[in-house]
Amino acid sequence: MDRLHRVSDALVTASIAILAIHVLLLLFTGGYRIPGLGAVRSAAEISPSLVLLLALLVLRGFLARRSLSWEAVLAPHPFFLFCLVLLAYLANGMTLSTPDTVPARCLPWSLLTGQGFTLDAFPALHGGNPAAPPYFLHYLNGHWISDYPVGAAVLALPFYLPSVLGGADPAGRILIDLEKLAAAVITALSAVVVYWTVRRERAPRVALGISFVYALATSSLSVSSQALWQHGPSQLALAVALYCLARAKVEPAWAGWAGFALGVAIVCRPMDLLIALPLAGYVLWLHRTLWWRFLVSGLPPLLFQLWYNLHYFGDPLRTQFSVLGIWSAPLLDGLAGILLSPGRGLLIYSPVLLFSFVGMGMVWRKNGDPLMRTASIGVVLTILCYGKYHTWWGGWTFGPRLLADLTPLLALLLMPVVDRIPRSRKLLVGVVVLTLCSIGAHAIGTTQRAPYWNADVDGGRFPQHLWMWTDNQIVNPLRDLIADWRIAAHGLPTSATAPRALSAAYRTDLPTVLTVARGTSIRLRLPAQNRGDAVWLARPTDGRGAVRMDWRWIAGEGRSPIPGGRMGLRYDIFPGGTYEFSTTISVPAEPGRYLIEIGLVSERVAWFSDVGSPPFRLSVEVGGGSP
Repeated sequence: MDRLHRVSDALVTASIAILAIHVLLLLFTGGYRIPGLGAVRSAAEISPSLVLLLALLVLRGFLARRSLSWEAVLAPHPFFLFCLVLLAYLANGMTLSTPDTVPARCLPWSLLTGQGFTLDAFPALHGGNPAAPPYFLHYLNGHWISDYPVGAAVLALPFYLPSVLGGADPAGRILIDLEKLAAAVITALSAVVVYWTVRRERAPRVALGISFVYALATSSLSVSSQALWQHGPSQLALAVALYCLARAKVEPAWAGWAGFALGVAIVCRPMDLLIALPLAGYVLWLHRTLWWRFLVSGLPPLLFQLWYNLHYFGDPLRTQFSVLGIWSAPLLDGLAGILLSPGRGLLIYSPVLLFSFVGMGMVWRKNGDPLMRTASIGVVLTILCYGKYHTWWGGWTFGPRLLADLTPLLALLLMPVVDRIPRSRKLLVGVVVLTLCSIGAHAIGTTQRAPYWNADVDGGRFPQHLWMWTDNQIVNPLRDLIADWRIAAHGLPTSATAPRALSAAYRTDLPTVLTVARGTSIRLRLPAQNRGDAVWLARPTDGRGAVRMDWRWIAGEGRSPIPGGRMGLRYDIFPGGTYEFSTTISVPAEPGRYLIEIGLVSERVAWFSDVGSPPFRLSVEVGGGSP
């Protein structure tokens, strides 16, 4: 048995060494060729190679300890906790980014190649047209500058350094993979810091459980680890600050270093000021003699931010958004949305965090922990602030992204509840069930289909979309999975394979003639019923056969149609089913009588009107008055 163990250990160790060399070569070169074999290894192999490497490292931990107990392996060696969490973050093999994260993806490369905080070297981002910059960039003083905070890009520098030193080509896919790697490692490190913080006051088993909840049952899994959002670096900084303050209970000198971590958090995400201020008050209250060290340690990141704002924007106090003009949401609507809505609700996507709010109430009882009380103040202030935020739904994202920064605090607030688990089997079952539900929800967020729900959901114009219990980012991917199985199992025709089986019927409560003022828009709700034999596909892999609603304006004889727009499905529609398209259509600028023609199209396959389903038409009289 010992011989078998030694052989297994040697094989695993050798495999780890080979994979580690392979990953390093990919990072340095962005892709390399094996001499003599002609085999080409590309940057696309970074994630799968890392996943295998991490799995082998965890296996090596079990072999070294000769135990199958998670606690025996992970608790004394948090490195293996880091490996396991990072393995979960990289398992989907893709980078789930949006234009919001593109500047952070490219800035480390600019910094390491001597171009400073400019994106001039990436013309694909801006097209070189200062008159029409993308929303995430500014053109100032002859340079392209990120409109977003740059703290995440600075923290990502070590992950880009090998590729820059090795001369990898940034025009390839290496930047996409480096963005995901940096985000995943930074967020996994924050999980380890959360473990260390809890471990100072609770048993290893409790610390492991809470760190796994933090890492896998929150936006850490679905958002922060998937791309270089501001949240991952901010979470790491806040977790470090909480660790310093927790350690300061025994070793007071550590309180001074919390200032640096909080300063980094604010640079990464300015809204974290609402968390930093109560914690600064905590230090002033309980560690008054170290207040000067706390302030001095927090100055470097804040001075960096002032320099950056002055140098690139000409205003040391520049902010991304107007501080006074963004708090327009009705508070109760915003609070209900960010906590309970199926589109963005924190307690819908991470129901296990309900116990964090229970823990928050418990720490305010007699003899409650002052640090946890202070952390809860930061939580409440942040939630109230986002409840008033004019775009509380967070744009194109998955679930409650805007509240991701709160997860280190909410994880620690689980401790008072977890302390009672040994005395209550029902509480244990509740925590386990809600944890599994939370992990399942955020695991769905790591799939490619989940973010597409945002494409046709405009929370500003259609806030009701964020309250659809049968049409949201958790339900739709599951529905898609079932739909794929039904189509494959029964060999059903689809909009991609059977154009002659396409048929639709429309209905609306709009009048046959509509009078509107120029410069306004029409709110359209158009239910379309699938009366054919083919399944309407929402998101086919290659886009072929995707069913979309198309509209155009017809101005009259002798005049060319005015292009309108298209809107896709959010999920597949089987024969007999109905889907309601809901959008806002801008009316033409010139007054006159128009006809708006609305119909369905199966992309790159057929127009429904060509196979027997005439389009819906609406007569619109555009008046000449002011809107």
